[in-house]
Amino acid sequence: GCNDAPADVDIIIFCSGYDYQFPFINDMSNLDVSCMPGERRVAPLYEQLWHARHPNLSFVGLQHSVVPFPFFELQTQAVVANLVGEAAVPLPNLEDRLKASQADAESG
Repeated sequence: GCNDAPADVDIIIFCSGYDYQFPFINDMSNLDVSCMPGERRVAPLYEQLWHARHPNLSFVGLQHSVVPFPFFELQTQAVVANLVGEAAVPLPNLEDRLKASQADAESG
């Protein structure tokens, strides 16, 4: 069930476009995020949704070749469930997220 306590969310940024660019994530952000040109991938993301090291940072809508809006709705539900601690299956530990994100980056 849903509790009435809000999640501890600092900011939500809505972005749209076709090329992956994150100018708001820079050296001062202290985050390791890289776009893989021509591959439509962002690293290091677990399941191309959660930042592998910082799972409270999510990238909804990166996938291509999907029915976008229903898929993005499912992604949003998964992100919220994890933020409020109500995910049916919690995210794996850091080591497993990093391994999975590396395998995804290498899969092309």
